[in-house]
Amino acid sequence: MGATLLESARDGAHVVLAGDAATLPGASAGLLFRDLLEIDDPEFGGRLPRVELKRRPTGPLSALSDAVRYGGLPPQELLVGPDGTSKEVVIVPVREAGEAVHRAVQVAADSIPRAFD
Repeated sequence: MGATLLESARDGAHVVLAGDAATLPGASAGLLFRDLLEIDDPEFGGRLPRVELKRRPTGPLSALSDAVRYGGLPPQELLVGPDGTSKEVVIVPVREAGEAVHRAVQVAADSIPRAFD
């Protein structure tokens, strides 16, 4: 799945992954984030560039990450930016797992590409 994601990016596009390889579990077989960090192959382009943050970021995505880590969702007011809106985090309520999968595919395949043209 990770290879499909990377192959689907347009030529010349930049792909940015953010996370902590020591704490992010794999969603299924393989650990894409950790595996990419371990690459040091000249044929692949050598070691991938990485940036370590000196301080923890703040904002809607951090608020969501912190709340989910403890099994919940943050209050809506933490998910909006200074202008009162946020495109960084959108929570889409669903009733069952199948609907969640359908909506996730819809967002990844249609909504996000449309937003970035």
